[in-house]
Amino acid sequence: TKSPSKSQSLAGKMTSPTGRDY
Repeated sequence: TKSPSKSQSLAGKMTSPTGRDY
């Protein structure tokens, strides 16, 4: 889930609104 992919980015933002999932 730490991929800079667009799909992963959206999922990461939903999981981490701080962008820590990046």
